[in-house]
Amino acid sequence: MDAQGGAYATGVLVLITSACVAALIDVWQGRSGPWYRRLSWPFAAITAVFVYTTIANEVEKNFQGLVISLFFIAAILVTSFWSRIARSRELRFGGFRFANPDAQFLWNTILHLELTILVPHRPGRRSLADKEAQIRVEHRLPPDLMVVFVQVELADASDFENEPVLEVVQEEGRYIMRITGAASISHTLAALALEMSKVGRPPEIHFGWTDESPVSGTLGFLLFGEGNVPWMVRDLIRRAEPDEALRPLIIIAGTA
Repeated sequence: MDAQGGAYATGVLVLITSACVAALIDVWQGRSGPWYRRLSWPFAAITAVFVYTTIANEVEKNFQGLVISLFFIAAILVTSFWSRIARSRELRFGGFRFANPDAQFLWNTILHLELTILVPHRPGRRSLADKEAQIRVEHRLPPDLMVVFVQVELADASDFENEPVLEVVQEEGRYIMRITGAASISHTLAALALEMSKVGRPPEIHFGWTDESPVSGTLGFLLFGEGNVPWMVRDLIRRAEPDEALRPLIIIAGTA
């Protein structure tokens, strides 16, 4: 008990000091005028006392509590990163929810196309017409082959198993799938292609080359659910579908 006294005292003092700082900031934000009027002097005095007490306790105990807390923080960070990396290669898909009956009707229409070409698209970078013209030239797609654009909007990248909302619309003769509430672009595209493979011929997903480096792409995927998309989609599909004949095709083309 005596050996753990320093760690316990550190935890209690840090908790109280953090609460004092939070209260001080809250009062500051709720007031207006010069800084000396916005600042709560009684709260500041109490905060200063606890800051001093916390530092004095650490010095007296030879930073025992700080060392133990750092071990706990390191353990949490290591296990969190390991869990994130392990989960990143699991499909974790609970199914799509259709935005409206029209979306479900158009979805069923697309499922019965002879061959579905899926093209991921990020709104704002270029128009659909420019994207389609470029993808047809770089991937050598004939004019009579329909292209279906897929737009994915991310929500919480930490969701373990999500059910994104799928909306299918037609604009200027083009099918557009808008998916909202997704945890990851790669997982969503892989799940979408696998769902379409259950009916008819497996679709093809066409990607263009990216200027993003492999390292930054992998970190972006692990932290924010985007980046390194073509490789991750291929890996997720291979893990989820053992039958090669039922796997959607991943095609990357374009100018480097």
